[in-house]
Amino acid sequence: MDKQKKNMGAVAFLPLIVFLVCYVGCGITFTLLGADEPFGKFPRHVALLAGCAVALLLNRGIGVQDKLNIMTTSMGNSGVMMIVLIYLMAGGFQGAAAAMGGKDSVVNLCLHFIPVKLLVPGVFLMCCFISTSIGTSMGTIAAMAPIAINVAQGAHLNVAVVGAAVIGDLILEITFP
Repeated sequence: MDKQKKNMGAVAFLPLIVFLVCYVGCGITFTLLGADEPFGKFPRHVALLAGCAVALLLNRGIGVQDKLNIMTTSMGNSGVMMIVLIYLMAGGFQGAAAAMGGKDSVVNLCLHFIPVKLLVPGVFLMCCFISTSIGTSMGTIAAMAPIAINVAQGAHLNVAVVGAAVIGDLILEITFP
């Protein structure tokens, strides 16, 4: 227990400094380059995740699982904060996938191989597979919602119906655990 109460000193501010350097530094850089909405060019949640990653790397005497548990408990309700971290990571993944053209590739792949009449059941089955694979309904929503919306728009389908296919899998999972 005494090893966990180690005084980190000024190094304890390193995660905050990393967050500020990432976010404010990129904002200032894009301002100097003359970009429109310079602070919107670098996502805040990615800078926050970078700061959290640095915080998890600081004390090598504690395991990562214990560090995550301490961090989420200190932030509030551990379960809720873990969901927040999952959403942050999914948002970072979604942003990276969008920047690489991943969303458009998945949409075009779905539209090429799956007939339009079977897109809604196809999205439902993809959600079932993903939620079973990763074991979290919130992660499935975060991963599939942007893809499902783009598939629906690309196929000129009602977005609400395709959204119901995403949520339907999760309700099925809640109803029949």
